[in-house]
Amino acid sequence: MPRRLTAPTVYEVYPRSFRDTTGTGVGDLKGVLDGLGHVRDLGVDAIWLAPFYRSPMVDGGYDIVDHRAVDPDLGSLDDIDAIVAKAGEMGMGVLVDLVLNHTSDRHPWFQAALDGDEDAARRYVWRDAKDDGTPPNNWQSFVGPPAWTWSPARRQYYFHQYLRAQPCLDLANGQVQQDHARTIAFWRDRGVAGFRLDVVTAYAFDPELRDNPPASDEVRAKIDGPDARPYSYQDHVYDLLPGEAWRYACKVRDWAGPEMWLVGECNTGNQSLQVALDFSGDDRLDAVYTTDIVECASTPAAYQRIFERLDGRWRVPWWFSSHDQARAATTHGDGDPATAKFLAAVMCTMPGPLMLFQGEELGLPQPDLDKSEVEDPFDLTFWPDGPGRAGARVPLPWNGTAPGWGFSTATPWMPMRWESRHTVAAQQGDPQSVLAFYRRMLALRREASFARPERIDLDVSGDLMTVRIDTSAGRYVARYNFGDGDVAVEGGDAPLLSTGHAEGRLAPRGALVTRR
Repeated sequence: MPRRLTAPTVYEVYPRSFRDTTGTGVGDLKGVLDGLGHVRDLGVDAIWLAPFYRSPMVDGGYDIVDHRAVDPDLGSLDDIDAIVAKAGEMGMGVLVDLVLNHTSDRHPWFQAALDGDEDAARRYVWRDAKDDGTPPNNWQSFVGPPAWTWSPARRQYYFHQYLRAQPCLDLANGQVQQDHARTIAFWRDRGVAGFRLDVVTAYAFDPELRDNPPASDEVRAKIDGPDARPYSYQDHVYDLLPGEAWRYACKVRDWAGPEMWLVGECNTGNQSLQVALDFSGDDRLDAVYTTDIVECASTPAAYQRIFERLDGRWRVPWWFSSHDQARAATTHGDGDPATAKFLAAVMCTMPGPLMLFQGEELGLPQPDLDKSEVEDPFDLTFWPDGPGRAGARVPLPWNGTAPGWGFSTATPWMPMRWESRHTVAAQQGDPQSVLAFYRRMLALRREASFARPERIDLDVSGDLMTVRIDTSAGRYVARYNFGDGDVAVEGGDAPLLSTGHAEGRLAPRGALVTRR
């Protein structure tokens, strides 16, 4: 068992877009193995591997046929073992993605249910139609269509909170729970350090299947995702029961044991910090991340509100980008290096866990894609106003030129329209690069113990945010200018790291970290 992670910095790897070693144009697990040195040099504590399981790839690997088998297009179990071993030698743990809420509709259980196996059917959520043939209730899926799909084979509806290709499991079913426990034991025995748990707030729903009421304007403002869908018109008080779902998180903790680090995804929309905190604790998950953090990246007042609501409970990871979100350098700026460095400085001084997405350390902007180049079902459904998941998954540029940029010798599975300055090779030896800044900032985060403060205070004055941090390593002050004009900052402290700082002034998107 690897060392127990504590408030770690975690680097997310999306294997299909990390590195291709087989010349198929699609990243693979051997590519992850080859790229571990780059991740180690950043100074992170763990990597999170996005799904690599057997999957029809309807939803980028989150529609799973076998939770204990590797998709042959990506590699083998031996590759996973090699990644875990090499990462461990480099001082990093490995987290694997655990999707417990649903399976693929190609899963053997679901196929057996379609063939009339009632035991298999009870592992999912099947219900008869109303007398007029309509679905059991008014619930809508997160993607847009109704959350119920009719099966002619069974003459029943099945429940899916996401795509119709992702039928929801009945987590109250004993056979489902036994299988989940076996899956967790399987990966724990292979040496992984923990799990990233997909959509933990979707683990429970109203067993009476009562209709959701209409959403008020206030509620609609809190619902995550595109507004142009029926889902945004409902108050999700019955199809999502986070007050019950955390009990399943307790079971996951029991199955995983105390040494594994567990981080969950809270998908109840922004302003869901309290829900995330309810899921975390010594007998639950170590941390739960929520879109509140992403939403706050642009304004100091939002940080102030989050600090007040967390009230010293630093179990909510800081993150700005992921495989599900458009890249932060573009969504919170102009996609320029100054924005990327500014966001790095802010994140790396925050308390608690930190989560980075591959390419964030290079300051990658969100690529522009044509609709014909997009596979992601969410982006296609809401085009051109989707979440930008496809652009976030454009492969990583390592070196060289188009079309492969060192990612692949073949045509990449998604077009790579990077510039040479974006590549790992170009930034490697440049002390002014975003990559160099991330390395310095993460080193300072470790040395100064910013993840585990003894005391931290945040003040906002106009566009200037000041964070005073006391840790076991010393006393520090971090200042950030969120505005469009220069701001004056106090002198006298010993500067440790800065961007956009000169002669007592911080430029727009400037940051200064000093020791008191």
